Amino acid sequence: MSHFERKKLLDRQPYTSREHMDYVYGVEQSSSCLAKYHRNTGPCGDNPNCFEGFVINNLSLGDVDDILKKKIGEDPQKMLKSEQKYVGIKNLGATCYMGSLIQTLYFNKVFRAGMYRWQKPKDNMELDGKEEICVQLQNIFTNLQKGDAKHFNPELFAKSCNIKTASQEDAQEFFKLLITFLEEGQGMQELIKSLFQGEYLRQTECLECGNKTNQKDEFYELDLNIENKTNLSDCIAEHFNEETLSGYACDKCSKKDANAKRTLSVLKFPPVLNVQLLRFVYDVGTKNKKKLFHKLAFEKTLDASKYSAFTPSAAAPATNDTSSMSTDDKESGSDGSGVEEAHKTVRTTNPNKVLYDLTAVLCHIGYSAYGGHYIAYIYDTTEESWYKFNDSDVTRCLLHNPFENDEHEYMLIYKKRDYLKREMAIAEPEPPPELVENVKKANSELAEAAKIYNEKKENEEMLIREINRMVSEIERNLACNITEKQYNWISLEWLRKWFSSKNKSDVGEINNEDLVCEHKKLKLDLAIMRRIRPEAWESLVNLYTGGPTLTQDDMCPQCTLEEFESYKSQNDEERRKELIRNKVETMSSRSTVPHEYFISESWYKAWEGSSLTAKLPGDPIFDLLCPHNQLRPEASKKGVNGEVWRYFIEKYPLEPNRKEITKDTQPCRECLEIVNRNKELDKDEKARRANEARTFEALGRRPQSWNIPPGSYYLVSMIWKGEWDKYVELTSNPHPGPLDNTHLLCRHKKLIVNVKDNFDLSRGNTPHNILDEATWRKLVQVYGIANPETTIVYTVDNYQAPSCSVDYCKVCEREISLSKTESMLHFNAKSIKISERGRSYPIQTEIHNVSSSTTLYNLKLMIMERMDIPLDSIWLFKDDDPLLDDALTLKDYKIKPDDVLEYTKVIDGNEDFVVTPELSKLLELDAGFEKPKEEGFTGTNLMGDRTKKPNQANNVHSNMSIMDNFSTLHEPSAFSREDTLGDFETMGGHHTQRRESDMDDDRTEVGDMQEDSSDNNGQWTCKACTFINDDEEARVCEICNSAR
Repeated sequence: MSHFERKKLLDRQPYTSREHMDYVYGVEQSSSCLAKYHRNTGPCGDNPNCFEGFVINNLSLGDVDDILKKKIGEDPQKMLKSEQKYVGIKNLGATCYMGSLIQTLYFNKVFRAGMYRWQKPKDNMELDGKEEICVQLQNIFTNLQKGDAKHFNPELFAKSCNIKTASQEDAQEFFKLLITFLEEGQGMQELIKSLFQGEYLRQTECLECGNKTNQKDEFYELDLNIENKTNLSDCIAEHFNEETLSGYACDKCSKKDANAKRTLSVLKFPPVLNVQLLRFVYDVGTKNKKKLFHKLAFEKTLDASKYSAFTPSAAAPATNDTSSMSTDDKESGSDGSGVEEAHKTVRTTNPNKVLYDLTAVLCHIGYSAYGGHYIAYIYDTTEESWYKFNDSDVTRCLLHNPFENDEHEYMLIYKKRDYLKREMAIAEPEPPPELVENVKKANSELAEAAKIYNEKKENEEMLIREINRMVSEIERNLACNITEKQYNWISLEWLRKWFSSKNKSDVGEINNEDLVCEHKKLKLDLAIMRRIRPEAWESLVNLYTGGPTLTQDDMCPQCTLEEFESYKSQNDEERRKELIRNKVETMSSRSTVPHEYFISESWYKAWEGSSLTAKLPGDPIFDLLCPHNQLRPEASKKGVNGEVWRYFIEKYPLEPNRKEITKDTQPCRECLEIVNRNKELDKDEKARRANEARTFEALGRRPQSWNIPPGSYYLVSMIWKGEWDKYVELTSNPHPGPLDNTHLLCRHKKLIVNVKDNFDLSRGNTPHNILDEATWRKLVQVYGIANPETTIVYTVDNYQAPSCSVDYCKVCEREISLSKTESMLHFNAKSIKISERGRSYPIQTEIHNVSSSTTLYNLKLMIMERMDIPLDSIWLFKDDDPLLDDALTLKDYKIKPDDVLEYTKVIDGNEDFVVTPELSKLLELDAGFEKPKEEGFTGTNLMGDRTKKPNQANNVHSNMSIMDNFSTLHEPSAFSREDTLGDFETMGGHHTQRRESDMDDDRTEVGDMQEDSSDNNGQWTCKACTFINDDEEARVCEICNSAR
């Protein structure tokens, strides 16, 4: 049976029959209705059998992990170190320097044992902030040694130190402060000295009399200048170079300006040698610190014998202070673990070899001295392999030299070979019992959490698998055939959610409430429901619950009846409207068909193109009546017969006091007389205006500059000319008024357009036209002129440059240009184009949703997400100028949407890092940009109360003169341990600690230079940063602004 035959059959049956309801509810529609046309847009809205476009969202392994994480939390198994041999230290934001340094200290068994032996003072039952540092350091070491977690959280240690976890600090400075804090404040002096302290022998020989004086200095690390150096040996050699002194005050020959030489050697080698590489240097030109990017070659075995004071090549010790040279080191108390053996530093009168083995390397990653990332490489002596400590991640290095190209060595830790052998032989030190119990408890809790999680995970995975199996089965049995008589109805909104959700167990219960009509039956709205098989419904209800259940028996007869009545009424009305339309068109096309009434032409067109429920403009004759409520002359009307008229009046009644307009209705006499009179006047006015148009036809011509003969010409505003064009074209348009050129003048009474440079009027974009003198005078005679001062004369001469009676305003030109630029700098949700700098054929990439208020930093974030470039590697340029301040907005940089920015990748991880000339320039500019004030560790508990002022002594050791050394200044935060505390001296590219008692002995060697700190040329040396200032009258240093 065809669809047409089926519809005819339904028309003969009651509207509430089952056949009618199946028809109205779309039960008989095909399940593949035009499926290929809406596969990408989802199922069609009016077919309850259509499931096209629905694609089941199957789970991947990653989806299962996400679902489990959402339901039962993070997997504790991932927090276990499992295959990872060592425990990492969590980065709290910018504390990588702290974690890396603590790892290197942990791998020193002797230091670790000393920390374990530390106890709080017995007379102080409550810990103060400083003692808490030691407790938390013990806690860190215990967790690194006994913990099962992948990483340890050092939050309490950072809190006890009062360290700002979001601020990147210097690893070398942290090491010096921590070691000094433990030595001076916590009674660990013997431990620190026995491990890290060495002794210098500083010998000064007067070249006039040969007298030699010796002094002994302590040091805890070597601060080496690496600028213009390629290997570690050259750096150390420079550190121990012989220095020539002038102006030396010799005690023996009593000369105050004698020449002398000074040598530096090592009297005592420390078991642990910390080599600090001064990679961050102070740039005097930019007044900021910068990073040195070059790689430095260093030996894994360091022979320090040639720097020993006891080698044959060293000068023999003089008699001064010899008693202090032979003093043996004190040994720490024994705890039965053999640690005291490793403390001993055996010195012989003439050692053969002093060998150090490399055990740790601290590296800095990044292009800036003001940020970056620290990691540590530590040598595992038991496995004879290197391990990389990168915050929480600890990985075993497979390469013999694991240091990568983008990692710059910053600190080297060597251990004396005989000490290293003894350290390897001793047993692992045992932490305090109470800390071990805490770690064991944490390990048990973590293991229990992992066990509970695994049980939950198995249950959840089993549930997910079962749900996925049922989902696949439901999907296969979901859609109904047309012939099936038993079925259920389900919400399309819930079904969409079920199909699209990856986690089928988290869809929620079925909600069919929106499918119920006011008669408590199935609502007649095919766009919100779908028809499914009963077995699929049962499976879904068992899985998700919900309801109510709606079957084939719940289709609403009342809604069906109302739908059919509305449909029938609408069809009848549409058929009647079509009949009326045909009648009207027939009367319009055939002049012989009589018409009795008139309706508005515009109203009929609106009715013809509208729907049955649309609102029309008034009644059918709304614009046919004049103000006198009679037929308006020349009204646009359409004739209709009586049947059509009655149809319109029935549906759209006339307003009160209005009468129908028939074929016998006469136009309003008053209005007709006015129209006739206006026609006569309009005829005369049209002729007069046409004559004016012919007279002044020159106003319509726009001559080219090369076609203008010599003479005087007058400017006419195109605004006035536009009003004049309207006036001569239609008589209904008003008079243009007198000539007015005020639009060509600015507030300064000058021209807004440069007539001399823009006189080619043929382009049609100028705000003026020109007339010859005769036409101008006639124009003024006819129309007059509003203000004679606005008369503008342009003179063309064959022998001279053209001139104008009114000057061009350059002030307004600048204002207009700035206004246009300013308006272009205000934009929102636009796109900025960027291209890679230096490419022959650059490809432009668009960065979307950019506004003028977007900061440069946020733009870099967008570029990072769009192009997968590391944030710190992005440098942007505008017209070859680098953009350096990330805090400024695009408006501040005057960047417009049509501008193309260039970018360059400073560091490419896939290539060897090379500092190109352009990069050197960029880094120099970046260093010159004003950086925020660095507070360092000021205010932390590591600093303590320091009241001692820096001792400004003369240079200890250098191959340059003392005054020359003042021009070599390195990065302040990379000073030696004593520098950080306040007792420091600058040593021409390296820094060495000195005992304060020894400094007093040496101040006389430089005479009055130290006290006066000025020379005969009017220069003076800053005591804070040792910079030589040229301005003798200046009271503050040019570099550091310190008071003189």
